Amino acid sequence: MSYSTKHTHSEKLYSNVFSLSITKNLFQKVTTLEQSLTNLIETENREKLANICPICIDPFETNNYIIPLCGHKMCIPCFANNLIKNNQTGNRCSLCREIIIPGI
Repeated sequence: MSYSTKHTHSEKLYSNVFSLSITKNLFQKVTTLEQSLTNLIETENREKLANICPICIDPFETNNYIIPLCGHKMCIPCFANNLIKNNQTGNRCSLCREIIIPGI
């Protein structure tokens, strides 16, 4: 093999290794960006869900919700409807069924 052939072969090898390095670096950056976007979307979804009643899906206003001892947030109309319409289980959370009003 002549010097120029070896030199050309080395240049191609170096070029391939360099391209592989750039590709790997780009892949890592894309993966990091994808994970960041996924985290952002999940955070936004949690925030949206935290601001709507999980029973009727209406948005919470400033003073139209209640948070019983179990910690589930629901709008006052849904809380009241549960108390009024469910004679046997009205004292339980509509979501987790934990007793939230003892003695009823």
